[in-house]
Amino acid sequence: MNCIELSYINNALICGGITDTVCGCNGISYPNYCEAFYHHGVTNWTSGSCTNPPACHADFNYSGTAGNYNFTNTSSLGTTIWFWDFGDGSGYSNSQSPSYSFTSSGTYIVCLTITDGSGCESTTCKVIEAVVPNQNCSALFGYSDSCGVVHFIDFSTGNNLSYAWDFGDGTFGTGLNPYHTYSTSGWFNVCLIITDTVNACTNQFCQSCFIHIATGVASFTYSNQSVFLISFNGSFSGTASNWYWNFGDGNSANIQDTAYTYTGCIYNACLQVADDFGCLVAPVCQTINACIANPCYVNFSHVDSCNSVKFSSQNLTNNTIYNWSFDDGTFSSAANPIHNYSASGNYNVCLISTDTVLFCSDTACHAVTVHVMNGSPTFIYSNITFNPNVVNLVGSFSDTATNWLWNFGDGQSTSTINSTVQHTYSNCIYTVCLQVHDSFDCYSPVVCDTVVACELSNSCTADFNFLDSCGSVQFTNLSIGLNSLVYYWDFGDFNSDSLINPIHQYLVSNSYEICLTINDSINQCLKTYCDSVSVHVPNLIVNFSHFQTSHNPNIVSFFDFTPGIGIQNWEWNFNDTTSIVSGVQNPVHTFNGCEYLVCLTVSDSFGCSSMFCDSLHLCADNISEVGIKNFTTAFYNPNTNTIDVLFSSNTNYDCIDLFDLLGRKQYENCDLKYSGEKIFLKIPAKQLQSTIYFLVVRNKQEMRAHKIEVIK
Repeated sequence: MNCIELSYINNALICGGITDTVCGCNGISYPNYCEAFYHHGVTNWTSGSCTNPPACHADFNYSGTAGNYNFTNTSSLGTTIWFWDFGDGSGYSNSQSPSYSFTSSGTYIVCLTITDGSGCESTTCKVIEAVVPNQNCSALFGYSDSCGVVHFIDFSTGNNLSYAWDFGDGTFGTGLNPYHTYSTSGWFNVCLIITDTVNACTNQFCQSCFIHIATGVASFTYSNQSVFLISFNGSFSGTASNWYWNFGDGNSANIQDTAYTYTGCIYNACLQVADDFGCLVAPVCQTINACIANPCYVNFSHVDSCNSVKFSSQNLTNNTIYNWSFDDGTFSSAANPIHNYSASGNYNVCLISTDTVLFCSDTACHAVTVHVMNGSPTFIYSNITFNPNVVNLVGSFSDTATNWLWNFGDGQSTSTINSTVQHTYSNCIYTVCLQVHDSFDCYSPVVCDTVVACELSNSCTADFNFLDSCGSVQFTNLSIGLNSLVYYWDFGDFNSDSLINPIHQYLVSNSYEICLTINDSINQCLKTYCDSVSVHVPNLIVNFSHFQTSHNPNIVSFFDFTPGIGIQNWEWNFNDTTSIVSGVQNPVHTFNGCEYLVCLTVSDSFGCSSMFCDSLHLCADNISEVGIKNFTTAFYNPNTNTIDVLFSSNTNYDCIDLFDLLGRKQYENCDLKYSGEKIFLKIPAKQLQSTIYFLVVRNKQEMRAHKIEVIK
């Protein structure tokens, strides 16, 4: 076979000037030199068809426009397997005569490989110039920040694209997936402009990218705990995510505070810190002399949590007196105090540790950076003139905020780096809430307010009246509107409610400004009515004492010690056959038995009352005389959080009750199970407070009381 003269070939073209059919050295006929030489790697051929063609031969025809093509197999008979490669990297087929659509304009080499039943394989390829009309292009990218070195990754669509990048810091670039190094942290508006030269399409995409550069300064202190044993304490001016110690002898550690045992004396120890984004700051190093000992070594660590700093002491001895100085004029003697600072700043905190056995002391001081978030955010809003459903919200905050967290009240929320946001509502009245977040990961209190996103009507009226009953105020709603009204009560004491007719218990007598806001969502009406309410809360702390007459212990004098003014009446209940005595402050009463529960109810000029009860034990050692064996044991059990009662009696009692000091019943059991003359039961005490209670047994003829103290 002879080579065709290469000077005849125009290498600038995909298929050159020679179009004569050639026979390749592999015995396959090709329609021209270009196909043989460039697409099949055949370097020897002869003009004309092959004299000894292979047993099988692949061939096909195609037709189509606008990127959509029909391929017709014209290969030799006996073919059993067809494999089509459409040349665009994603299109393949095993059909005999497939159809295929190209997604973008371009030059594609389509190849058909056949295999017949005898195992003969043949391949032929043809070049297709596909033109896909009306192709749109779209710019899109993502990015990956590695401590200021940012890799931008293109996700654009189009053909034969060119790229123009604006990195948002005054610099520009080109290329498909560029890298860019920023010099400062912050938000940058990065834009990508692409140009599709095939379809004459240009498109731009921009997004705000947060870039973080490693910030903060690492430092550390060390102390000799003993010979060769060194304690290291790291600190960082920012928020650290990892600590990297190099002790200078080939060993390392990855915690903030650590202790390390050397084998020699002089070493160069270094600390490097990764900030909260994982970026490494510059390392800091010190020369360590590990051959010095201090038996009273002391050190401490700290954790700042938005103005509340927890200090943890680290000392070698157990007989230690602690003296902390927080550098804000306050001190502490606790081993591990928690201190609340009132202002952000750098404080030189010192701990002096004194050992009372070894008669030595040591001092450790550290620079402690404290961040305090002060105040609460506020916001105002305004409606767009031509569309009141579109609302501009403008937040303000006296401190520095990095994120503004908005809850629009309609199930939607957002987090922005700017204090201004715009939101479109579908209805009328909403409760919008705002919270701010700063770079120290501290959050402010949440503030909320009503936003009106419509033109309000005057079709509803807010109104109410009230009735005070010793601090428990019943509010009666008198508002006018449809049944769809939503209510919001502000009781003037930092409490609120959404009931129609709420009852609110006040704790202090005062005059309160009460406001009721109603929302008629059907008529788009929002109204508020306020009124001043004078509330009386009784300050009756009832108490009394009693004294038995020496010649007859059953005659008891009672003395009321209830403080306060405006007391109108005293009502005594001796819980015996005598009727209740009323109107006497300090009565004298004669009892017939031994054990009684006496209650005093005091009323003031507003008709408000309070009660106190106490038990009387009038008989010294004569319980058996009245046929009663009192409680064998009755005590609070902290292990089970119960009051355990073992009661023996030769008299059948119906019920056991538990009263507090105000005479309020906390427990009742009228289904007593006797075992002989004994009862054992456990009274749940989960809901009880730490105070004194009275355990009372009773039947229709008498009752007996026992005092129990619950200490939790």
